[in-house]
Amino acid sequence: MPLLRRAQGPARDWRHRMVNIITRRDLESRIKRILFVEPQSGYSTGFNDTVRVETLGPEYLAASVADVADCQLTDLRIPGVDLMEHIERFQPDVLALKCGYTTDVPVMADLARQIKRLDPALPVVVGGHHISLSPEDLYIPEVDVIVYGEAESIFPVLVKELGGERRLDRVPYVHYRDADGQFRTTVPGIKIDNLVLHNESSMNDRPQILRQLCDPYRDHYYFLYYPRPYSIETARGCRYRCSFCSVWQFHHGTYKVEGWER
Repeated sequence: MPLLRRAQGPARDWRHRMVNIITRRDLESRIKRILFVEPQSGYSTGFNDTVRVETLGPEYLAASVADVADCQLTDLRIPGVDLMEHIERFQPDVLALKCGYTTDVPVMADLARQIKRLDPALPVVVGGHHISLSPEDLYIPEVDVIVYGEAESIFPVLVKELGGERRLDRVPYVHYRDADGQFRTTVPGIKIDNLVLHNESSMNDRPQILRQLCDPYRDHYYFLYYPRPYSIETARGCRYRCSFCSVWQFHHGTYKVEGWER
């Protein structure tokens, strides 16, 4: 018996499957397991030697779909962790890769190719800081969807479509590969806001972080000399416009803070 249920029979690219959808409950039932992947960066010295902390992005995204899917994390920064073994054991319906740094691009491309060799029908979704600003870097056949920007409100919509009619043109702020293998986008022209916005609403409306996603790796995290740290995020964006930095561009020139009550 094959290890992967989707590897049986003739090739079945998920973009070509026809699924009859009746209710939202049916839509949600199609996606049961989501595997997030934190990559081992393309560099081996420097920051990694002093800091290895939990990955907040996947924890927030997992929280946004926790009511419809079982979420797990493969943290490839931890020695001995095997992504292919985790895929075979967990049998995910969606694989979500994080591409936060420029040095992650070749790592992500290689991982996507390995994943598709193992299971060609497994949807591969990529998000993160670098790939949001330079999505063409992963316009490759092994990547199916690239999510732009902050994704807590986008990811549930994407998961719903992947589990249903797969009308990715209805998902906002994504680059997706169509049935002909061409990349399309729903990302509109982005206007950089010249004002500093101290907007609390979007930060306060985020789901409560799903820390148990990283708990299996907690003993391997450290910050300088402090073991097992817990991370928090109280603000996003930047009020400044430094020419050498892309953080303010990623956040469209806005600066958002979390309310004190959170």
